[in-house]
Amino acid sequence: MIRWSFDDDHLLDLVIAGKKRATCSVYSGKITPLGEESIITKNGKDAVKIRIIAAKVFKFKEAKEEDVIKEGEGNLEAWRKIHIEFFKKYYPDFNDDYDILFEEFEVVEIYE
Repeated sequence: MIRWSFDDDHLLDLVIAGKKRATCSVYSGKITPLGEESIITKNGKDAVKIRIIAAKVFKFKEAKEEDVIKEGEGNLEAWRKIHIEFFKKYYPDFNDDYDILFEEFEVVEIYE
């Protein structure tokens, strides 16, 4: 099972609180299979097990309010600002035409 972590513990807190039910990344050519489970860690320890329930790919500029609100980080404008800043750390040429993998998930188990 894949274990991964957020760059910011605040995002994990949103998952635990039930406010964050989606996440996105720059599309790498692979879509996570529906039903796949992974564990989000905090400080190297298992924190939350999640299961992918929906996944889709779209251009960053095509993000819709009804989708990004599921990430629990505010409205579309706030989401765009946060994610442009984040993605540019890893992809300096990141722009609105990049493909994004948007994944919705459900919490299976909380370990904390």
